[in-house]
Amino acid sequence: MGATYTRQSASAIVDGGVIEASDLNAEFNQLLAAFAVTSGHTHDGTAAEGGPITKLLGTAITIGDATSGTDIAVTFDGESADGVLTWMEDEDYFQFSDDLLLTTTEKLQFRDTAIYINSSTDGQLDLVADTEIQIAATTIDINGAVDISGALTLAGTTLAETISDTVGAMISSNTETNITVTYDDSDNTLDFVIGTLNQDTTGNAATATALETARTIHGVSFDGTANIDLSEVISDTVGAMVSSNTETNITVTYQDADNTLDFTIGTLNQDTTGNAATATALATARTIGGTSFDGSANIAVGLAATATALATARTIHGVSFDGTANIDLSEVISDTVGAMVSSNTETGITVTYQDADNTIDFAISSLPLSSIDIDGGTDIGAAIVDADLFIVDDGAGGTNRKATAARLKTYFTSGVSSAADDLTVGDAAVNISTSSGDITIDAAANDSDIIFKGTDATADITMLTLDGSAAGAATFNDKIIATELDISGDVDIDGTLEADAITINGTAIASVLSPIAGGTGIVTTGALDAGSITSNFGTINTGASTITTTGLISGGSLDIDNVLINGTTIGHTDDTDLLTVADGLLTVAGEISVTTLDIGGTNIASTAAELNIVDGNTSATSTTLADADRVVVNDNGTMVQVAMTDVKTYIGGGTSWQAVKTGDFTAAAGQGIFVNTTSAAITITLPAGTIGDEVSILDYAGTFDSNACTVTANGSEKIFGSTDDLTVSTERAAFTLVFTDGTQGWLFKND
Repeated sequence: MGATYTRQSASAIVDGGVIEASDLNAEFNQLLAAFAVTSGHTHDGTAAEGGPITKLLGTAITIGDATSGTDIAVTFDGESADGVLTWMEDEDYFQFSDDLLLTTTEKLQFRDTAIYINSSTDGQLDLVADTEIQIAATTIDINGAVDISGALTLAGTTLAETISDTVGAMISSNTETNITVTYDDSDNTLDFVIGTLNQDTTGNAATATALETARTIHGVSFDGTANIDLSEVISDTVGAMVSSNTETNITVTYQDADNTLDFTIGTLNQDTTGNAATATALATARTIGGTSFDGSANIAVGLAATATALATARTIHGVSFDGTANIDLSEVISDTVGAMVSSNTETGITVTYQDADNTIDFAISSLPLSSIDIDGGTDIGAAIVDADLFIVDDGAGGTNRKATAARLKTYFTSGVSSAADDLTVGDAAVNISTSSGDITIDAAANDSDIIFKGTDATADITMLTLDGSAAGAATFNDKIIATELDISGDVDIDGTLEADAITINGTAIASVLSPIAGGTGIVTTGALDAGSITSNFGTINTGASTITTTGLISGGSLDIDNVLINGTTIGHTDDTDLLTVADGLLTVAGEISVTTLDIGGTNIASTAAELNIVDGNTSATSTTLADADRVVVNDNGTMVQVAMTDVKTYIGGGTSWQAVKTGDFTAAAGQGIFVNTTSAAITITLPAGTIGDEVSILDYAGTFDSNACTVTANGSEKIFGSTDDLTVSTERAAFTLVFTDGTQGWLFKND
């Protein structure tokens, strides 16, 4: 901050007071300090530095201190892009550090108003001089068409005269035989004089109407006195060509009378029945060189002309391949993946590769439910769609990544086919269900059976056969267990009928038979189909039988193998209130140990350590962040993973500089590109723009002036409000483009 002016003797310099020399010296010293060159006010708008200078009233203003050899610079201080106008003292010219834009038809004039450069209309640059425009260069490269409205002279000579002189020199310096050519420069004409010919030109050569000796043309006499017709002899020649030839499955007959050819096709070996004559497409599309072809359109197939095998067999992932047959990489790929997961160290999960059937077994360790607490987790409130994302432990390596519902759906259904002959042996229960409509199992072959098989104590058995030749008659291997069996027809029982309870027309058989037996003579020990068991009923001992009911057991408590159910609580005899049940709520007063935890139909694959981190674990791990890394973010109540590139964009992260580019390159948002055009011009293609996206470009070798760098927008996006490319031919150019919107597109951020 420069020195400021502060009143020194305000109290002494007053009306009627005595003014001492020291008072005046103090005031003048303050004024001197305030206007000193190096330490006085800057007048740059800074507080207490004097107001900024907004107008200079003089008609002649000098900038500089007349120091020999010193350049004088005037800086136009913008927010981020400055322009500097410098007087180069030793070079004796002005230098401006930025572009100069004339937005109207204003001119850049030289010497007087008759010599200037301007743009009289959009897209056109005018070079105007009242006498001559001289281009002093060793080479002039014009990439477009040249339109010259006036005369074109070469070294002071018109183009027409130059061409005439050139042609004249060409023929004048040549040696001809029996002809003399003279070029007349005065009128640009050529005079040809034929000398004496060696042959005798006497007779009727100049006026002859007939040949002295008639000649034949393809067997027809011609003496020049009349036109001749060769149609018949040509027809006979062609007829002889096809008649004397040997064709296969076709006969050609030449009719000399009318000069026509008759073609008769013999019997073809192939079957041409059906729509072969009029077909526009193959009934079944075929592949040619990996490209589908059905005959409805041409295809481009890049096939080798005759190759059926590679000259040298190659190995593909360790399997030899010479092109003569297909190869199967299933085993080597399975072994590779198996080695990857088997040699890895996981936390909370065990991965085992089964080489026998090429499967990978994942065993997740138990996770206490009390450890699962995802803050902000709310129900999605809508159906799951393919684009929804789930957190997945990638490769069981402890790294959580996002996967779309579409990928999960593909994974869960891979290897499952609706074709019955494609179903393979699984290792878990299989459910077939539908939310609407029937499930139909159709054995379509005539009189074919539907057979249900299983394994009983390691022995394969047929549990149920539905006989297709007997209207679906069912044969069970053993008894039928059902809560109710309703048979509308006759019952034919060859063996013994044993039932815990039998009702006749809705009445227990005991009630039916007891009156018949005289009262209490019949006692049933089977199921109770009605009524209740009171407190004085006594003990019910079912032995090894099962108590089955579809109704409600109420009152008191239920103690089964140390599991106690008492009202709203369920627990162990040592912990009777472990579970408390309420309307829509289950409270666990302890820990839950499960192999797999399913919440809302989705398995939780995270480890306890990962969930503890989400829940605010304060332990830190040192790692190098990359653009593909993810962080968990609470997105308005929904926990989502966000790429570090998004975080960097939000907080304004630094430029990601790329390796030096020596060829055309498509940039990504946030990248910086070192462009080396030493060998050739290079085109940099900008990415699809989003507001705030930035791309920086720098002339690596200082060669933009010899091989320009062209910057082109993505698709129909714009640069500086135009769809034209940006061509940069300034040596050592360095600039940053920032995307604004669809109207202006990409604009300069700074120089």
